[in-house]
Amino acid sequence: MKKITFTEIKIFIIVGFFGWVKNIMSDVDDTKIKPRKTPVELVHGKKVKSTKMLFFKSKSVTIKMLFNKDDLTNGLYILKKGEIVPKHYNDYDKAFYVYKGKVDLFVKGAKKTLVKGDSVYIPKGSVTELSQKGSQVSQVYFFYPEGPLKSIKHYDGGSLTKASDRDGNNVRVIFSKDVPWENWDGKIKDGKITPLAWKTLIENKSMILGITKIDPGYDVDSHYHRQTQVVIFERGQGETHIKDGQYVPVGVESVIYPPTYSTHHTKNTGKEALWEIYFFNSGPFSSIKYHFDKKKKP
Repeated sequence: MKKITFTEIKIFIIVGFFGWVKNIMSDVDDTKIKPRKTPVELVHGKKVKSTKMLFFKSKSVTIKMLFNKDDLTNGLYILKKGEIVPKHYNDYDKAFYVYKGKVDLFVKGAKKTLVKGDSVYIPKGSVTELSQKGSQVSQVYFFYPEGPLKSIKHYDGGSLTKASDRDGNNVRVIFSKDVPWENWDGKIKDGKITPLAWKTLIENKSMILGITKIDPGYDVDSHYHRQTQVVIFERGQGETHIKDGQYVPVGVESVIYPPTYSTHHTKNTGKEALWEIYFFNSGPFSSIKYHFDKKKKP
């Protein structure tokens, strides 16, 4: 039987100590955390200039880069007739959300047609491809829970690929029409969609992607949380909090990035529902502790 050296005993003690500290820190009363003064960042997608995302073998795709952060990446593929996002895979998980038009997605060794509102979860190592379909320009939002973009490598997913999932068997397609609405009380079972409601499209340890509907005159109370996120305004009009009580108008294709523990709050100021696409750079929802300025949830 091998004898344990004094050095190994010290290593065991040190590892055990740090494990104990980690557990203690995880039990700290999170309700005592105060909001930070860091302002919410805002871009208007319609004003963002198009650029090229480079892949391999001189292949590229037109995109709009919306937020290129160390903790997440968000942009928009713009595919004209016949254009494609080539077969590729990454070292990180990612997600797609179809915003306009139709696309064919390579999944499970075949092509599947997606339309507005459909989303895709692509685990790291899974090959995928997007092809424009139909007469309309296709626009697809992409999300990575990592960043910046220059640190994310795109590997060739062609016939000689070294991908662990070359046929995209682990890729998951989510059709929005099949996902139930939710509110603070849970899943809505009677079909009566409340003035504030959302659909959780993707939820796992690496990310959360969903959509929110806010009726005229309603809002989500001012709040903050540790996880960073992006919120894309898809339809309607509203106002969003930037800092120190300052609100600015937001509309179609406006996008906000609330940094960690930064107070954010959006209210519908229009005459129709305000629709949002939201993305968190980690999950699941049970790991996100919301801090509200008011004692009760909206």
